[in-house]
Amino acid sequence: IVLVFAIEEKTNLTDKFLHTRSAETSIHFKNTTSYNVAAITFHQTKVNTAIPHFDDSDYSIIMDNVRSVVYANSDPISSVSNWAEGYVENQHADGSWNFTYTGTGVAYTHLEYIRKMAMAYTRPGTRSFNKPALYNAIVKGLEYWYTVNPTHWNWYYNQINYPCRIAEILVLMRYGLLKLPADLESKMFFLLENKGGDPSGQEGSNRTQLARHWIYRGCLKKDRATLDKGIELTFNPLELTTGFGIQHDYSFKAHGPQLYIGAYGREFVEDIAETLVLCEGSSYILSSERLDIYSNFLRSSYLRVIRGQFYLYNILGRSIAFKNRLSQAEFPRFLRIIKEKDPANANIYDAAIARINLTQPPSYQLENTQTHFYSSDYTLHSKPTYTFDVRAVSTRTYRSENGNGESLLGYFLADGGTAITVSGNEYYNIFPSWNWAMIPGTTTRNGTMVRPAAWGTYGSTNFVGGVSDTTRGVSVYDMNSNNTQAKKAWFFFDDEIVCLGAGVSATGTEQVNTTLNQSLLQGDVTTFTNAGTLTVNQGNATDQRFNDLKWVLHANIGYVIPNGGNVGLTALPRIGRWSNITTNESTADVSNNVFTLWLKHDAAPNNSSYAYIVVPNKNTAVQMNDYVSKKDISILANTKQVQAVRHKQLNLHGFIFHSANQTYSNDTISVNADKACLVMVQPISNGKLRLHVSDPTKTQIAITLKVKWMGESAAREITIRLP
Repeated sequence: IVLVFAIEEKTNLTDKFLHTRSAETSIHFKNTTSYNVAAITFHQTKVNTAIPHFDDSDYSIIMDNVRSVVYANSDPISSVSNWAEGYVENQHADGSWNFTYTGTGVAYTHLEYIRKMAMAYTRPGTRSFNKPALYNAIVKGLEYWYTVNPTHWNWYYNQINYPCRIAEILVLMRYGLLKLPADLESKMFFLLENKGGDPSGQEGSNRTQLARHWIYRGCLKKDRATLDKGIELTFNPLELTTGFGIQHDYSFKAHGPQLYIGAYGREFVEDIAETLVLCEGSSYILSSERLDIYSNFLRSSYLRVIRGQFYLYNILGRSIAFKNRLSQAEFPRFLRIIKEKDPANANIYDAAIARINLTQPPSYQLENTQTHFYSSDYTLHSKPTYTFDVRAVSTRTYRSENGNGESLLGYFLADGGTAITVSGNEYYNIFPSWNWAMIPGTTTRNGTMVRPAAWGTYGSTNFVGGVSDTTRGVSVYDMNSNNTQAKKAWFFFDDEIVCLGAGVSATGTEQVNTTLNQSLLQGDVTTFTNAGTLTVNQGNATDQRFNDLKWVLHANIGYVIPNGGNVGLTALPRIGRWSNITTNESTADVSNNVFTLWLKHDAAPNNSSYAYIVVPNKNTAVQMNDYVSKKDISILANTKQVQAVRHKQLNLHGFIFHSANQTYSNDTISVNADKACLVMVQPISNGKLRLHVSDPTKTQIAITLKVKWMGESAAREITIRLP
């Protein structure tokens, strides 16, 4: 037996990134802890000062870069000029506008107006360049802000949103014909220093964003300690952690043990890239160790959760509940920065840029990769022709959070939610029109909704995990949620994903459904029954029920129903509002044509089951019938004790043993496991077997397997010691 085992909880990749440094030093800051400066600067034989080669030019270099970045990321010059002139006209004599400045919810719009005015005043080529009226309005606006000195109920505004805008305004005004009065600058510094927070008290992207205004302030005041700290605290989250940030499996967590590759992960990636630009030409250089971690996160997970131009919705957390958040159309500008810093992987970044810009298809240069991110209970199955993911939750991780009135309906996202994408845009802005009790992949009581306490709640079971051979795999979610239980399983192969459920039980009077998909209606919906009836449903008026359905084809994705069952299918317009899922979003009606396919278990099922096979990249009825006729998939078992699938062409078996001392046996193979576990078995040359094994509970010390292949007289036994 050739053994390859995957132990989810104890994998540690840190050693991969250890480098020997001949010397390193630390610098100490007043009222802070010690920071390792060698990690962010350079490698040398001898270090005589905290930051060798530093001189005063770093201040001006970084401020020049700040100004360039602000101008490059701004709207067209003509628009900025028009806005700035309008702001001057509408400004009150005391420097205010028609905003509410009292209470604990003062918007940042006042500062944003001044920021745009500062751009217009300091940028050559604008109509307002160096105009006294604009300068006077900027001064009055800053004086008024200092006078009212708002404190927001949300810490983010006080320590990141307000201060970053103030600091950016101060940098820009250093380039104007008239400088800000010294006493006004001092007032702004007072706000930054007394209300702007300390990045060392934050984690991940919160830290990198807060550190930004420390960098600006360090340059403005020529305060080397502040600048050093701002840059170090931007780059030091580039480490593998079990807290907020990049995990040892290269997923990303934020707000506790919660998956957030998008949203907070996106902010983190972009903050690092922008800081690299700010440091360009200065003596601050990202170490190779940290660059390796940054690059690996991008290539191992971040770029893989983008299909075409769009995120998979499972990795967004509560950001799913905002318009356009799936779009990554703006990300190529950051990838161009990253490519310059990581030229060894330039071809990967170029391919991603082409996919996101839609100059190449979503399949362009995508690798064939399968990963279970054990730290985050997340599985990502990436193929050139499609991408499929699964989000689950355990006693070790959080569900998708709600908070600040955001993502009010997202409770079921982590109950086995699956995104199935070929083009990438299958779910773009569908969410106001979603039935949030029928999220794709989930088994739920229709019409029910749970809203837990804000900011994340743990799952209720620990048999949640996956195993992979890097291109195929098995994942499991032992679900106990909202008075509904199910043993949910996914078997990932090259051309299909087999989705099984056993022990489906629930209390209550609501219909229990397993939703195969709920996506934007994109073209015809074709159905084929076991009796041989082929129907092509056109338009958005389909509402059908079946008990003999063989397969469905929609938007280049096929769904095979191998064991039959009661199936519902609709292709209908559905109306909703963004404000239904996030309180402060638009109350306007949003209408989408929505394709929904589900299996019905009736109300209060007891030990029900389901099976369906997702077959992406199919375009015609002929292709679907050809696929079914191959009979590559055999569902060997689907019970509360054992779930098992064989792929005939690959000669690959996948097993889920839900409890100890379980055995599966047929004429081909017999497998016994003394502990609950996941196992993949595949024969290779010379009579050997390749095994992949994992412990989803992350508690076992050893697992003993007894495996017997056809023709063998006795089982082969192996005990796997888990690290």
